[in-house]
Amino acid sequence: TLIEKCGGEDAFIRRLVHGIETGLVDYGNEPAFLASYLFAYTTKPWLITDSIDKLRDLCTMDGPPGNDDSGATSSWYIFSSVGFFPNAGQNLYYLTSPRYDHTVITLRGGKEITIRANNLTAENKYIQAVRMNGQAWHSTMFTHELIRDGAVIEFDMGAQAVDYTR
Repeated sequence: TLIEKCGGEDAFIRRLVHGIETGLVDYGNEPAFLASYLFAYTTKPWLITDSIDKLRDLCTMDGPPGNDDSGATSSWYIFSSVGFFPNAGQNLYYLTSPRYDHTVITLRGGKEITIRANNLTAENKYIQAVRMNGQAWHSTMFTHELIRDGAVIEFDMGAQAVDYTR
């Protein structure tokens, strides 16, 4: 509905890109954390990668921009770097290009979420394909049930941005 209210997908994307690039979307403020992930609802989810890359670069050894109360901004950075980001208060996660070629998250009870980004380089930053627990995954998001008992998320990365076809 939001995309329709904004005048359709092209207008929505233009407005969102404008807001992120001009700082109207203030990533120093927690309510903005999901803004880049709204591209997951379009046919151009690779814009998440472009947006998150720019925003991650605002974080330095001096810390993240804005207020990192209770580690919220640091958590945004870490999740946005491993390949998926949770939508707080829901069981929904958005996929994004990982910044690391291999990450393991240890869950309670010794279970693990393993994230692999095959062929990841500075140039090969775009998701070409995703496999969740060995199965081809054709969505820009997934639910908690897929990872709560451990999981393997595998990304094939490349230099070409790939549009999503519904």
